[in-house]
Amino acid sequence: MKTHEKGIVSKSNKLIEMRGDLSSQEQRLLASMICRIHPNDSDFKEYDFAIKEFCEKIGVSGRNYYLELKKISKNLIKKIIEIEDEEGGFLQVSWLASAYYKSGRIKLSFHPRLKPFLLQLQRCFTQIELKYYFELNSKYAQRIYEYCKQYQAIGKRRFNVSELRSMLGLQENELKLWVHFKSRVLEIAKREINQKTDLKISYKTEKKGRKIEYIIISIQAQDK
Repeated sequence: MKTHEKGIVSKSNKLIEMRGDLSSQEQRLLASMICRIHPNDSDFKEYDFAIKEFCEKIGVSGRNYYLELKKISKNLIKKIIEIEDEEGGFLQVSWLASAYYKSGRIKLSFHPRLKPFLLQLQRCFTQIELKYYFELNSKYAQRIYEYCKQYQAIGKRRFNVSELRSMLGLQENELKLWVHFKSRVLEIAKREINQKTDLKISYKTEKKGRKIEYIIISIQAQDK
């Protein structure tokens, strides 16, 4: 995996907190698109990539890389995410409006309803270096890194466990036991973030009765 990807990914905080499952490759694809948005853009463009290079970039390999990319783009057109907007509304929308393949290139377009969350951001947004989407391998580490980056200046973030599971797109029957959620989500995310990014995190839990109800993540900057 290349580790020298450059650029800044700017997202509204409401978009960062969207509810929905995203694979590691899907997050890299979206981050690569967002990175091409200029701060002064008033509308989305078609974001054009060479298919072979793009597949290598986001971690799609093998002889069927073209079909794998088509599968990823189709998923991002079909997959519905849920976003609470600034006015208290609740939006259900897909990430992509279209994907067009021709002559070894792909042109990708965001769904137009995502404009308020990606264009001309003035307040309540977070900026993340593109390279960290590529440094982190776990899809949960990528998402939790975003949540922590959003709260870096505050130094900690408190999650209700059910709310965090929903934000990560976990279904009720997925990683249902705490020991599995801890080992496959929290511990992997903590290890990857601490080893590969500009943040150092740790966490503790709070119980309500015998049940773990809250996760409190402490966040510090570190030189990388």
